[in-house]
Amino acid sequence: MPSKALKTLLSIDTLDTTLQVSLYHNGVIYQRVAQSKKHANHITSLVSELCDESAIDPSSISYLAVNSGPGPFTGLRVGIAYVRALAHARSLPVVALTHSAILAYACVRFTAHPASPGPVIATLIDARLGQAYYASYRQHATGLMTPLSEDCIVDLASFPAVESASNMMKTGPFWGTYQHVPEPWRDVPTQSSPVDNPCTETISLPFSDFLNHHAMTRATAMIFITELFLQRQALVTLHAKDLRPNYVRHDVAKKSADQAKRDQRNDHEK
Repeated sequence: MPSKALKTLLSIDTLDTTLQVSLYHNGVIYQRVAQSKKHANHITSLVSELCDESAIDPSSISYLAVNSGPGPFTGLRVGIAYVRALAHARSLPVVALTHSAILAYACVRFTAHPASPGPVIATLIDARLGQAYYASYRQHATGLMTPLSEDCIVDLASFPAVESASNMMKTGPFWGTYQHVPEPWRDVPTQSSPVDNPCTETISLPFSDFLNHHAMTRATAMIFITELFLQRQALVTLHAKDLRPNYVRHDVAKKSADQAKRDQRNDHEK
């Protein structure tokens, strides 16, 4: 359960067609999801409506969190720009979490005990044009993860088969497309509302261990990850001026494919 240090946190995710906003306050998470093709036109009103319906004064927000990518450039820029502007206006610290880290932490939350050492977690996210974003992590007993590879582009035609690795968990919306691997955590909620009629869902944190994984958005997952970092004294925040999108350059594809091969080889050696 989030500690008192968390106070009030607003998290934003604009990476795909679902505009996701979550707000933590006094032991409750309020999450709101809307289908939108132009997030920039709706994000301000969606946040305002979420604050109004949850009776939370926006001035009480103490942290901001944002999905920093990688992902579609347009959606990524919208979220970063909104959070940067809000952080600058209110002098708020920002927690920037990569898309792959969000997937990896959420995967472990729903498939393994958070206090036990975990396997390699490999994430694969659609980058279009026959490519995907790849990253891998190793979980420690503290629940924190160490990146084994940075987010990079892989060409799927030359991407090594990793499904035979016995100690590797795979998560991300593209594994099912690439290798028909069941996802331990869905990347998007099963239900969302059109932007002109979004719904607000509330999650009481004492019961969050029983939260159905289909109901948790990436924006809500960022709240749990931020709290974990706070508990482990590992939280790193940014000033508004230092917030940048996590673009992944296509000219590092070979580095990522090589890292994927090393992940598989190291896993077999354990």
